Amino acid sequence: MSDKIRYFQFALLLGVLGIGCLVLSGCGDEAPSYPKAGEASSFGQKTTLIDEQTDTAKQGKSGSQTDLPGDNVAAIQPATLFAGWENPKDVIVFTGRQFGYIEPCGCTGLERQKGGLARRHSFIRGLQENGWNVVSLDTGNQVRRFGRQPELKFNLTSELLGTMEYRAVGLGPDDLKLPAGELFAVAAVDDQNESMFVSSNVAILDRDFTRRFQLIETDHQKIAVASIIQDDWLTSLFNDDLIIENTASALKVVAADELFQQASLKILVIHGTLDYVRELAKSHEEYDLLVCAGVPGEPAYELEEVKGAKPKLLKVGEKSMFASVVGVFDSESGKPVMKYQRVPLDASYTDSAEVLAMFKQYQEELQRAGFSGLGIQPESHVSGYRFVGSKTCADCHQEEFEIWENSSHAYATQSLIAPHGRAEIPRQFDPECISCHSTGWQTQKYVPYESGFMSLADTLNLQGNGCENCHGPGSEHVRQESDPNSTMDSLTQLRNFLHRDLEDAKTSCLGCHDLDNSPDFHHDGAFEEYWSKIRH
Repeated sequence: MSDKIRYFQFALLLGVLGIGCLVLSGCGDEAPSYPKAGEASSFGQKTTLIDEQTDTAKQGKSGSQTDLPGDNVAAIQPATLFAGWENPKDVIVFTGRQFGYIEPCGCTGLERQKGGLARRHSFIRGLQENGWNVVSLDTGNQVRRFGRQPELKFNLTSELLGTMEYRAVGLGPDDLKLPAGELFAVAAVDDQNESMFVSSNVAILDRDFTRRFQLIETDHQKIAVASIIQDDWLTSLFNDDLIIENTASALKVVAADELFQQASLKILVIHGTLDYVRELAKSHEEYDLLVCAGVPGEPAYELEEVKGAKPKLLKVGEKSMFASVVGVFDSESGKPVMKYQRVPLDASYTDSAEVLAMFKQYQEELQRAGFSGLGIQPESHVSGYRFVGSKTCADCHQEEFEIWENSSHAYATQSLIAPHGRAEIPRQFDPECISCHSTGWQTQKYVPYESGFMSLADTLNLQGNGCENCHGPGSEHVRQESDPNSTMDSLTQLRNFLHRDLEDAKTSCLGCHDLDNSPDFHHDGAFEEYWSKIRH
């Protein structure tokens, strides 16, 4: 064994200890709350879901989570969830493409958003409590950024997937951009030959440490799950600690394995385009189901059939907003029959108390690390000016300040300290939250400016989403306006620097009100409606 591998075995030990500090098992004495009899089905959700029309009406552009104005929802009849699913042999739950969304995030209200690991846990547990044999599979791509916080999220998600008894988890291309030590500590096959992670054409450090496929044995059958990344997508993986193989060669190795051949149900997860997946379906008759984990949008309403191909296709969607459920049933011919149901993980599912307890520990870990411990270093503003806080603006702009002070923007930081409807877990130490809930951050980079908000103790004047987030840092403007020796030219220049017309304002708003977090903002006429609440 090479010194390099010995080093990462040591890193594995350190990583396990680190994960133990991050998310301790058994935390939280309160049992998860589920709906009482008569309120909801045993799936942890209301007895009916809105049908295809309504579910589509709830989606904005690119699968955003919102109701479109003017929809006649009352005219649409509901459909029963899992109707006709009597006595399935196995029920396979597919999730994936989480992209860091461990919980729903945004300005539209949790009741109108989908996804989140806390809801997912309740949903899976509801299936299990129905007496079904549940096999949970995740396609991967848990994160999509670099840095210490995504590493902590990857660790947290892996721990929670273990809590939910996931049987196989793919490694997506974004996951594989994490440091090899972090990946090895979480995803490598351990001394007991255990790991839920799988990748058929990419391995961490050594092929022996990453499974090519998972063989899952249930009471009724053996299920084989392989996972690949499209060849031309592998060019983005520049990590020398990854062993990358040609997809065709890797799939031949999997198909030739005697254990793989024993499976009666074979599944291939593919991080690639839909056209790529369709072509694979035509040439890989050994599989029963191909799972596309590489395209945006929602899951389809039916499994796709490719002309001239045996395998059926499933698309998992994005941000893990949906669970795609496949029931496997016996038939008179003896050949298993698959039924499919996509399930939006909406607010009708309760939050698992176990998951929320781990979210709390995650936020506490962020607090202990601090911004510097997360590798976040403040950057200077392009203007060279500094942020002074909204109350300083009030000295000359009292009317405008009072409008702001009575808006939700003024309470943005407080909403993280005492979040309504978010299990009372403070999030003011989370860079991904505070960047839009305070003053003086680069919202899409999750990095503060040198004079931006750092904490309530040090920068109380910058709490809330203040004037300067739109207008720019005001230090020089304040200094010049207070200096009797200032020239009119310099005053005009600084006033022009801080001035924003409506188009400029809309662009500034998009930094936080992006499609992910504020889909309502992207409807026609939405900006005018939002602007009316803060007009000054």
